[in-house]
Amino acid sequence: MSTPGPAVRRPAGQAAAARRASGPAASSPAAASQSASALAASAQPASAHRAANQPAANQPGAAPAAATQSAAPEQGQAPAASRPARPSATPSRLRLARGLATGAALLTGIVATGTFDTGGVNATPNVIAAQWEAAERAGTDVAAARLEVARGVAESAAAVPEAERLADPAAFPALLGSAAEWVARSGTSTSGSLVDVAIAGQEALRVAEADPGAGAAGLQEVVTLTDESMAVTDAVADGHAVDLRTGSRSALTAVVGGLATLLLGGLLVWLALLTRRIVNVPLAIATAITAGLTYVSLNPAALPVDYDQRVDAAAQSAQALQDVRVARAAQYAQTLDAGTAADPVDRAADSVRALGEPAVSDAWDVVLDAQADLDDTTGAEGLAVVTASQEGFAEAESALEELADTRLGASVGSVGRPALVTSGLALVLGLVAGALAWTGLTQRLRDYR
Repeated sequence: MSTPGPAVRRPAGQAAAARRASGPAASSPAAASQSASALAASAQPASAHRAANQPAANQPGAAPAAATQSAAPEQGQAPAASRPARPSATPSRLRLARGLATGAALLTGIVATGTFDTGGVNATPNVIAAQWEAAERAGTDVAAARLEVARGVAESAAAVPEAERLADPAAFPALLGSAAEWVARSGTSTSGSLVDVAIAGQEALRVAEADPGAGAAGLQEVVTLTDESMAVTDAVADGHAVDLRTGSRSALTAVVGGLATLLLGGLLVWLALLTRRIVNVPLAIATAITAGLTYVSLNPAALPVDYDQRVDAAAQSAQALQDVRVARAAQYAQTLDAGTAADPVDRAADSVRALGEPAVSDAWDVVLDAQADLDDTTGAEGLAVVTASQEGFAEAESALEELADTRLGASVGSVGRPALVTSGLALVLGLVAGALAWTGLTQRLRDYR
């Protein structure tokens, strides 16, 4: 019995394939032929793959390089698939900038209107004019109250019958109350010692008839206190008059407008750097408008409005009225041997002549002539001299009061009307600047959508 040699042995894989191919179809020659062809085809790629890899395997470092090349694409693709794209923060920044720019421009326009008073911070022309008028009127009312005390004390000390007295007991508190109201509206933080004036005046009037000496002493205290009060009202009035002449006003607008201008200018630069464009035209116009409102607040003389002549004329008439009343009170005090009225009367005469009103000057000349006679008399005779010139004084006082009312009212009106126009214009410019700032930044925001 012969033993098959090595040449006839099949590989284990080919034997298994042959066995799988056997079966009912194994008896068919065609099936056997197809099975053999399949085995040959499967063997050829494997042989070719071993032949191709055998030279590469013989080279040093070839296997690691191949492994690295096959792994490289997988390592490069994994992070790109797992890392989401981040949204840009620029649109949100542009929205914030748009809100800030619009608000800054609008706020500047609103503050520049000057239609509200912020305790002297926002001192625009119409506010200053009202405060100036109040200070001038307060001074004339204080002088009138002083005159009523002097007249009442002098007539009481001289025991003038009630029917013949010129003093009105109710006039002093009424005039002092009016003065207090004007002082409160003048923009000053002090009452000008008006409470002390009221106390001293009432006491002087009360004791004058029973004790003329005490009444004269009380009148001297009233004179001192009213001098202090009128010094306050005169200083406030002079300060407001200077502000009206020079146009100084609106520190609040200057601060708000300055900060708004810096903000809008900074946004212009930021947009230019962000978008690589030279300028945003709407935002640039809004910045120019805000800067213009700020400039007018810092330099109001740029406006074609001149208040000098009106302010000077009204201030002269108010000062003349105040001086005339102070001089008349000094004449009554002189009848009580409480000083001389020569200097106050001469000062009042100078103020009256400076007005250039012949009717007022002629009426005051009667009082001026009475002063010469008063210097030669004392006591009750002096009071008779003063009373004899009452008609001239009343005429001069009435004319001055009417003149002061007319000039003060006209000056405040002439200041208020232009201020109303400029206030409306400032509000319109603020609205326009706000709309331009919104439009300019909206354009840039659309570039990112």
